Amino acid sequence: MKRWILFLLVPSTLLADGVIIPIPPRPRPKPLYLDLEYHKVKVRIEENVAQVEVDEVFVNPHAETLEGEFIFPIPEEATISSFALYMGDKKVEGEVLKREEARKIYEEILRRRRDPALLEYYDQNLFRARVFPFSPEERRRITLEYEQILSRRGEFVEFRYPLKIEGLTDSPIEELVIDVEIRTEAPIKSVFSPSHEIDAVMASENEIRIGYEKSHIRPTQDLIVYFSTSGEELGFSLLTHRTDVGFFMLSVAPGVATEEKGQEKDIVFLLDISGSMAGREKIGAAKNALEFFLTSLDELDRFTVIPFSTDVNPWQEELVFAEKSRVEDAMEFVRGLKALGGTNVSEALNTALSLSRSRTRPFYIAFITDGRPTVGVTRLEEILKLVEEGLEGARIFALGVGYNVNTHLIDKLAQASKGMSEYAKPEEDLELLLSDFYSKLSRPALTDISIEYGEAGVYESYPQTLSDLFYGGQTVIVGKYRNPGAHTVVLRGLRRGKEEVFERELLFPEASEHLFLPRLWAKRRVGYLLDEIRLHGEEKELVDEIVDLGKRYGIVTPYTSFLVTEEELARAPDVISDQQALHLRGGRGAFRAAEAIGKMKRGTVAISEGEEALSIRVVDEKVFYLKDGAWVDSEYREDAEEKILILWSEEFMDFLRKHPRVGKYTAFEGEVLFVYEGITYRIKS
Repeated sequence: MKRWILFLLVPSTLLADGVIIPIPPRPRPKPLYLDLEYHKVKVRIEENVAQVEVDEVFVNPHAETLEGEFIFPIPEEATISSFALYMGDKKVEGEVLKREEARKIYEEILRRRRDPALLEYYDQNLFRARVFPFSPEERRRITLEYEQILSRRGEFVEFRYPLKIEGLTDSPIEELVIDVEIRTEAPIKSVFSPSHEIDAVMASENEIRIGYEKSHIRPTQDLIVYFSTSGEELGFSLLTHRTDVGFFMLSVAPGVATEEKGQEKDIVFLLDISGSMAGREKIGAAKNALEFFLTSLDELDRFTVIPFSTDVNPWQEELVFAEKSRVEDAMEFVRGLKALGGTNVSEALNTALSLSRSRTRPFYIAFITDGRPTVGVTRLEEILKLVEEGLEGARIFALGVGYNVNTHLIDKLAQASKGMSEYAKPEEDLELLLSDFYSKLSRPALTDISIEYGEAGVYESYPQTLSDLFYGGQTVIVGKYRNPGAHTVVLRGLRRGKEEVFERELLFPEASEHLFLPRLWAKRRVGYLLDEIRLHGEEKELVDEIVDLGKRYGIVTPYTSFLVTEEELARAPDVISDQQALHLRGGRGAFRAAEAIGKMKRGTVAISEGEEALSIRVVDEKVFYLKDGAWVDSEYREDAEEKILILWSEEFMDFLRKHPRVGKYTAFEGEVLFVYEGITYRIKS
């Protein structure tokens, strides 16, 4: 549960953490809102205690003077240590209200403003401060600090920052910055956000920095971050959601690499230098990144560089140790490369795979290309057959650069070798992307891993094929389970050619609630099914399941895009809108499909940015669709008996008092139909 800091303003603005609610001097058909110039948040987490600093500036865009109060949601166990609302040089104090008193005040605001968007926040406590006259175009700064004891959810610690402002401002936030620093005594094993695509950087094994920055944005969901710690060499972290069906997410992460733990690798840098790579943005960035790769090698690693175009011209015919003189020689060779000629992919891959290798070392091929095979064997099926015959445990990590790359080739190579495929848009910083790409495979911890779940009855888990495990990374598996209880999970893998076994007893509970997990599982399942269609052909059973999952969980796919308008699709660039793109092997459409499906297959974000801008709304575990001007719960059945409630009536408010959670299901403009505790309700205004 959350407590709210409430400031009520005469025109109103409910934004992110804090909201100023304006109250106009005369009745208006439409509520007034203030603009939010910036919203900056600093979070410092030590173990399970968070210190949060909020700094935001509001602007009155209206031609009249306003006043009101400020609302701010804070967690149940949080303590406010500092608050300042500045009116020129004057500082205004706020007050924390008890739950019942807060709700009474909030109901008065609801009735006065008759603003459905405010219903999203009904089930809250309040902190409030009075906001005095707010002149036209005037800026008002608010700062707030609070401390919070974070709760543990299974093996994870959860941090949640309220950021949802849907419908509570006329203009987007100009600048949104959230900086989170986490420090722990035990090594941090895993960190992810099911709500936002965050940038996480490990400063040390006990410290991680998380950044999230956007401009001109309307946040539609709270920021949630989970992190776990473990003193063990291999950390297991489990989250579950179970009502009638059990869902789980298992994160497995190694510790920090040491000389004793780390293992040497064999790696081939396979670089496309065909004519299409010409230009500073491509070949120049690739060469700079390749120099970084080479200087990052350990002396006991073995490597070679194989550039290819029409011909294949290895720097060394065999793998050599990464001694300083060898690395310098390789760097000089790379600096002299020029982009010219065709693209002989088959010979390049065969040359790399033909290198003799050690049975006790992982063997990686970092394959970077921007085009399609044009020389030698060019048919996809023949290239794959040749590669599969020579794999012998090799992993291909392929990066496709630009829209002309053959996405089917890139993905099938990665899939066949238990490697990884990624894509870089032409406008992206290629050097930065390549550096990040290499960091993911630079320090192998365990290879050929497999996981057994004991008697948990795990099924439909993704990814179905597990890649190698790397230091500084993590493997995240999402799936279903049939049998609640404590079960022994066993992970097996190879290090230096010898099998290592890790066991951990984990609890798969009878009942638990992490509402994002069913949708996260559904997104991965849809990603897997779309990939099957894209790479192996369309079948009716697969399409039918995609349509069913898309409708049930509110996931936009090439087969459910009829649920949104073309204008809305144009505003959501990650949405796959063209079924034909699934069957293309190159071009912008194929690139977009491969990139989007890859995100679905690997992602840990339950609702991607932009999805809620469509005519779909995801509220907790419910999915609503906009149909004929009404927001309709996906569980709604037309033949069901309905109970009608009039918005803002005493009967509606009484219903809200008894079931405060329902407030967020009714926080839409227009008519709403939803199913709650087996009863269908129709909310009319």
